[in-house]
Amino acid sequence: MYLVGDIFEPIYLFILGWSLIYLGVLYTYSYVIGILGSIIIGRLFDKGFQPKWAMLIFELSSIFFYSVYAFYPRIELVFLAHGITMFLSSLSVSYQTMEKELYPEEIYESAFAIHMALPNATQLVSIISAGFFLTYIMPNILGFRILYIACTILSIISSLFILLGIPKIKKSKTSGLKFSKISKRILPLVAAELIILFGYSISPQFIYLNYVYNIAGMNLFLISITIAFANLAGIIGSLIAERGKSSLKNITIAIISISASYSLMYTAKFVRNMIQIFILSSIFAFASYISDTIWFIYHRTALYERVPRELKGTIFGVMSSLRMLVFMVTPIISALIASRIDPLATFILSSIIIIASIPLYAIGLREKSKIS
Repeated sequence: MYLVGDIFEPIYLFILGWSLIYLGVLYTYSYVIGILGSIIIGRLFDKGFQPKWAMLIFELSSIFFYSVYAFYPRIELVFLAHGITMFLSSLSVSYQTMEKELYPEEIYESAFAIHMALPNATQLVSIISAGFFLTYIMPNILGFRILYIACTILSIISSLFILLGIPKIKKSKTSGLKFSKISKRILPLVAAELIILFGYSISPQFIYLNYVYNIAGMNLFLISITIAFANLAGIIGSLIAERGKSSLKNITIAIISISASYSLMYTAKFVRNMIQIFILSSIFAFASYISDTIWFIYHRTALYERVPRELKGTIFGVMSSLRMLVFMVTPIISALIASRIDPLATFILSSIIIIASIPLYAIGLREKSKIS
């Protein structure tokens, strides 16, 4: 539930006086630090690590991150908090390692449906509650600081849950930036995922929030409702995907739907009425996220079925590094496009990039056998 703090972070920084370009610099810097961390931590854990402890260390970094925002959000400390969190972000591969180890292979679709539905259910409550609190009860910087104090407390609870409730599993090796470790048999699926994530990163959430908050003039409660539609879509999408199977047809339909929803968001620039923009934004949030949820479940199922258990840490580690490479330059590029050209132009770019992944799935899903 404390991830609502991440969602509202750009608006908090806008209120503190940050420009869109500053946010682009912050997020680009963060991914550069993340690449450095991937190389160093990848070497430290190359001989194997316990995923439970990696999860715990990664989660503990959130406590410092939210504490900075709660008590002393000066620019240098914000950069430090982002740097530490992103430096340790390669440890988050342990979550996927744990999923591959513990989720029963014969019910991957159901497992990932629950995996997506429960967080969205809690965020559906937390995002609307936070939006209402920050709009009608404490609409000022103090309100945000109270929010981040709550996030800090919830991070502590989450860390304790990992310590006490998550089991140890067999140690697994991980690595950073060893591209040769990606098998040719899963390479099309890996490339397709990176293309889609690249499409998402061209229109990151801070670009969306800049438009609805700074340009359209929505208050935080209305913005929280649009985001809540995404959480609702995540629950519904999980239920839909659970009833289906991972196939080229289903993944293609999901990708086309994601692409269409991004094109729809671009049409908001032709609307001047805030209520109409609110409606378009809500439709975009719902349509894009229900499609993304279905894609995620079917994509992860197809990928995990092809990743052997003994290579899970290595492959997921390389993929984590590749994701950060993809994300490294897009925040500042997106900020420049949105501030200098058109605040919504990136959504058209995202639409085109996302749909370009379909041929890779046509190649990757022809191979039914698992890699060995």
